Amino acid sequence: MGGELVPGLGALRRRKRLLEQEKWLACWALTLAGIGIGLMVLHAEMLWFGGCTWAFYLFLVKCTISISTFLLLCFILAFHAKEVQVGWAPPQPLPFAASPHHALSAHTFHPPPPPPPGLSNEVPLRQAVNATGHLSDTLWLIPITFLTIGYGDVVPGTMWGKIVCLCTGVMGVCCTALLVAVVARKLEFNKAEKHVHNFMMDIQYAKEMKESAARVLQEAWMFYKHTRRKDSGAARRHQRKLLAAINTFRQVRLKHRKLREQVNSMVDISKMHMILCDLQLGLSSSHQALEKRIDTLAGKLDTLTELLSTALKQLPEPSQEAT
Repeated sequence: MGGELVPGLGALRRRKRLLEQEKWLACWALTLAGIGIGLMVLHAEMLWFGGCTWAFYLFLVKCTISISTFLLLCFILAFHAKEVQVGWAPPQPLPFAASPHHALSAHTFHPPPPPPPGLSNEVPLRQAVNATGHLSDTLWLIPITFLTIGYGDVVPGTMWGKIVCLCTGVMGVCCTALLVAVVARKLEFNKAEKHVHNFMMDIQYAKEMKESAARVLQEAWMFYKHTRRKDSGAARRHQRKLLAAINTFRQVRLKHRKLREQVNSMVDISKMHMILCDLQLGLSSSHQALEKRIDTLAGKLDTLTELLSTALKQLPEPSQEAT
């Protein structure tokens, strides 16, 4: 009895071996994925240089990327095969132990069940997290982390899983910021479109101001006419319409004034830019003219010094004049 093996230990060893093989396959798949990403970045950087000299190296890089992708797919299929084997080989319960050694093994591998919730003093703080380790959980966890939603129903349990989720979240935030910046730049008006839009809005506000002024005059005349006729009901009605027309005219005039101020500021900035460009061109031209004048003055000074030196050489010596 003592040298006899426990019937459930073989299944446990086989399950442990399958789990270790899964871990080994996952490590190799992650390594190949990193190598493939690095090779793709290298290939994209080499395409910028172009030319026929890089053709052979580009072909080698493409072949290496294809081989790494094929090996990655093989490792993924092998990982799924091992996962299916683990799913079809659940741990078998150990039988009732007949010896103290078997009783200790059974107590080690199968601890006693926890007490019911009503009899326990500990209050559960949260529900159990679904951390089965299947690919479906990973395919759910990565997009949810990338989109910065984070439901919390699936969480990583290992250090490398946490690092991958952290990198995924940072990449999601960066991609979202870049997408917002690109869309905002595409939707923003350029300088010509702004001028055209402001011109059309100026025409529309001017038309609305004329209509509002005409409505104010119309209501004022109607109010005056019914006041002269001593028709109090019609006079009050046209008085309310007159006040509403005056309020509308003020709002349209305020909008038109703001638009004019905006257009004037844009025109002032463009004028200032043009003035600065003209000043820069004038300064550069004056600087070039000044350099030319300095060069001409230097040439004239050189010729003057040469003339003076020749004139001094031609003068007779004082001893010859005395004789």
